[in-house]
Parts: sequence; C-alpha cells; structure tokens
Amino acid sequence: MNLKINSRHVEVTPAMRSHLEAGLAKIRKHFDHVIDASAFLIVDKAKEKDLRQSAEITIHLKGRTCSLKHTTPTFTMRWMRW
Repeated sequence: MNLKINSRHVEVTPAMRSHLEAGLAKIRKHFDHVIDASAFLIVDKAKEKDLRQSAEITIHLKGRTCSLKHTTPTFTMRWMRW
C-alpha cells in the first residue's frame, strides 16, 4: 500500500508521518484490499486572528473510495483516533 502525504503551510514531521502510518496499518487489518491512501494536511487563515487546521484522508479500496475530512482550531493528532 502506498501512502502519499501532502501539506500546505505545515511541515509534516516524522511523528505525524508515523502516526498516519500506524493508523493505516490498523485499517489494513479490517480491509484486505487497500490499494493506496493519501492525506492532505492544511493550515489556513479563516479570519484575521483565527487559524483553521484540517486534514483530508482518502483511502482507495478495491471497488470503493473512503474519505474523511476534519477541521479543528488546533492541530493536534488526538482527533485522528483510528
């Protein structure tokens, strides 16, 4: 399975990468035919003083595509519970 991580206005740290890989390993236990996965991590300015962090994860299975999008004011990996 290939994992592709893209980001905008945020540097993907090794801890972030390993957290994503560990979560996808758990998904592979439930789905046999995972083809590839992509994650897009974004930090945008919603207003002048507010930042908006979001993550979009897309998993391509045999015959299906699953996607998840989550937006939060703080960028912690706690919301990404597998």
